[in-house]
Amino acid sequence: MARNVITHFTLARETRVRVAKADGDCMFLAGGKVYENGRYDGKWHKFPEGTRFELCAAVDKTDTYLLLAKEKTVTVTKDEEGNEKKTSKTELIPVFLRRMSFEKLCAAAAVDVVAEAPPEDVDFGTPLVDVETSAPTAEDAELDALVAEVEEEELREEEGPSDADLAEIELELAAG
Repeated sequence: MARNVITHFTLARETRVRVAKADGDCMFLAGGKVYENGRYDGKWHKFPEGTRFELCAAVDKTDTYLLLAKEKTVTVTKDEEGNEKKTSKTELIPVFLRRMSFEKLCAAAAVDVVAEAPPEDVDFGTPLVDVETSAPTAEDAELDALVAEVEEEELREEEGPSDADLAEIELELAAG
């Protein structure tokens, strides 16, 4: 049975949906990176306006939709003087939805959902090695740089400052 393949859509308004539980281990492969089960599995989540959904797939017999959400999150922090500082970052989050939640997101899309009919000669059993991929875009490179920056910060937080960092701090304190 032929089915239209949804390639992407962007939310025009904030939308709250129940994210389905992804039983078992599911992973997304996007832009050369692997993303495991989404953090919103089995919970209600409010996706902000402007969230972009890509890599849509539908599993016919279970009415399950698999999406990769590009969600912009804003974090507000306060410094010692009480001034607020807003930082934002875009995260890729795997999302598993049932039909009603998916339809609710599509209804909240900025424009009509882009749907393309798949070519007739597509063999969905094609091994991954034989699949041709497109060249990375500037957006992919920017996203990879952001992900690398976040991973570096997380590593720094986990491991603490290096010996070189401590020595530099010690020198600054001695000079100050």
